[in-house]
Amino acid sequence: MSKKNKPSPETLKKDVHRLAGIHYFFIASYAVTIIFLHAWKVITLETVYNRWVSIGLLGVLVTVVWYLSSSVAKSSRHLMLLIYVLVVVDIIFASWNVYAERGMASKSVILFALPIAVAGVLRQRSAIYTASVLSVIGYTTAVIKYYYIYPGEGYYAQMYVESLFYCLLFFVIGAVLGVIVHAKN
Repeated sequence: MSKKNKPSPETLKKDVHRLAGIHYFFIASYAVTIIFLHAWKVITLETVYNRWVSIGLLGVLVTVVWYLSSSVAKSSRHLMLLIYVLVVVDIIFASWNVYAERGMASKSVILFALPIAVAGVLRQRSAIYTASVLSVIGYTTAVIKYYYIYPGEGYYAQMYVESLFYCLLFFVIGAVLGVIVHAKN
């Protein structure tokens, strides 16, 4: 990215604060989902516990990023690093959800759109494609690990074809965001 298109530290700080707010809304939405699924006895107590722990950890990490952006990080480089931290945390959270929801049968694949969109805030196509690649790695790792532990829950061909489709979809999402970022720069 050229110097003229590089966002100022003030802009990045506002972006990190907005991203933290969006993440808090996401966490609240996820919590409501857990409450309803538990109330309707759709998920087990162990799943309820694991999901509460996961959003608790996500909340702590988002709060740490928000705090560091408010008080410690002053340069554009440090603020961009905090956005990358959010991207990685979101990918780990999405990967865990895919694994916990039966790998290739999981409906949590959509969660990988969040880190790709968060990377778009950096206004760099390279950041968006990096988030797409990391999402592919996280998704395929979760799916293959689940299939390795529970091999009778699907076919190899099904696992690979669905994984390929979703991985390509991550790049389609990244490409669309790349077009938007390029148009704004």
